[in-house]
Amino acid sequence: MAKEIKEERNYYTLGEFLYAVIAKAKADPRWAAAEKSAVLDYMSDSFWHLVDRGKTLIKSCEFDVLSNTAFGTSEGIYTDISLFGRPFSDEKSENAHVYTLKTLETNQDAYLAMCELGGLISWYGMEEINKNLDRFD
Repeated sequence: MAKEIKEERNYYTLGEFLYAVIAKAKADPRWAAAEKSAVLDYMSDSFWHLVDRGKTLIKSCEFDVLSNTAFGTSEGIYTDISLFGRPFSDEKSENAHVYTLKTLETNQDAYLAMCELGGLISWYGMEEINKNLDRFD
């Protein structure tokens, strides 16, 4: 009988995937243009709630990278980035919040710029998935 050969995957960790995507988004000239209208107060991952601090393996490509922009309850404008679907293998669908951008600006130009920054992260996230399907089950 022939032995079954199991292919080893070079899975992304959550942190590796996210920071690759952020780097590509920030390298896009539209990022710098948008940041002129929405000076960022901060950008931060949301791994604080995870036991492994972003080392979770992303095994499935069955997810979308979503952005949501909203006014903060106390100040500024926030753009949250989430992975929606089943990024962590056979688990049920979920909306895993992974990153936040914030500006203290509150005008229309800043709001639209924050939407663009989130859109760039979403775009490059989906591109990263589609160009690297061999890194997923």
